[in-house]
Amino acid sequence: MSTRHENTGLPASAGGVRLGHSLEVYRGECLVFASDGKWLHPLFELEDFLRRQGLSASELVVVDKIVGRAAALLCVYFGVGRVVAELLSIRGQQVLEYHGVPYQYGALVDRILCRTEELLAQEWDPARAYAVLAELRARSLDSQPAKPSGGE
Repeated sequence: MSTRHENTGLPASAGGVRLGHSLEVYRGECLVFASDGKWLHPLFELEDFLRRQGLSASELVVVDKIVGRAAALLCVYFGVGRVVAELLSIRGQQVLEYHGVPYQYGALVDRILCRTEELLAQEWDPARAYAVLAELRARSLDSQPAKPSGGE
């Protein structure tokens, strides 16, 4: 299989605009989803969005500030058509290449400092990675203090 990537310096979104959010998703030239969340939460928010909107992820370009192995495995699991990263880890690159997902990046680094980069270092199966990451996300959401409901 041939490598399908571009190193374009600083990546541009599908619309030629620099990343204004931690995660942006384009369908053609149109921004259809954006999130300023941290960690992998924006990708899980994207999953909810795709389900609600009935969109096919294969038509979409995910533009993310940092793509490590975990984010790459989630993009593969969701069936994303292309990934654009400002910062891409070699472990993330390996996943995208292995699964044939076109990508481009601004900078390629050996690894990112995230526990999921190590936790999933030997994982190639997107479904197994998703199960692990969904469990981690659920635990992190459960450990957050409840927000006041306001208006009382």
